[in-house]
Formats: sequence, structure tokens, C-alpha cells
Amino acid sequence: MVIKYECRHCHTGLGFLPAEQVDFKRLGVLQLSPEEQNNLISYDEQGSISISVICEDCQEALRFNPNLHGYEYIIQ
Repeated sequence: MVIKYECRHCHTGLGFLPAEQVDFKRLGVLQLSPEEQNNLISYDEQGSISISVICEDCQEALRFNPNLHGYEYIIQ
């Protein structure tokens, strides 16, 4: 089982951690509200966890094009 980090806009894989070696308190996941956890964290059939974040490229695109905030996928 692994924890995968993925950009929520362009779906680029940003990294992973072996879940067995991770303390969820230290990751900050438990500080998210239940709604945030539901929106940002997903689980697959193999027990892996995907956490949606934003990559630097998408962050830059949003910074220079604030009108893109209304789109789910900003990289076309």
C-alpha cells in the first residue's frame, strides 16, 4: 500500500510514500475537515491512497490566469 500525491488539475504524479511508514498525524491529513478529506483523498481497490494537491506548473498558471479557477482541469 502506498500514498500517492497527484496534481488535481493536470493529474501529474508528484510522488509517493510507503503507507506503512507514514504517520497520518504528521502528514496533516487529520487536520483537514471531513469535507476536505472527502474532496482531496481517495482510496483504490488495492488499498492505496491518492492525495490531490496542486503542482507548481498549475499553481503558476492559476497565479497568472485567475479566471482558470472555475475549471476542474486547467491544462488542456
